[in-house]
Amino acid sequence: LPNYILDLLTEFYNSLYDKHFISIYSIAGGINSDVIVVNSNIKQYGRLRIGADIYGFVQAARHKKSSYVLARFVQEDGTIDIYSGQVQFFFEHLVYLNLQLLTYSLALVKHQQI
Repeated sequence: LPNYILDLLTEFYNSLYDKHFISIYSIAGGINSDVIVVNSNIKQYGRLRIGADIYGFVQAARHKKSSYVLARFVQEDGTIDIYSGQVQFFFEHLVYLNLQLLTYSLALVKHQQI
């Protein structure tokens, strides 16, 4: 992954867990035991199937419209924000947490104005 995407992934893990994650490229000299390193290795996919729906990404989509998504995010106060975007790619990422290997299936989405 490019560093700017790895930074987004590290920010995602820091928001998801009450731990301290850092990207592998930002390690300088050493780390202490409470830091979790986010590596840049991913497995990239061209399509994602959820139920009967198949989503593609920009370069792999047979039809460009299949790469567009709407995402709803529920805020802490209960309000719902809706964002539209175009899937750049789907990927699988592994992270070690509490001596356990966790697998995440994610999508990198470019935000679109509606």
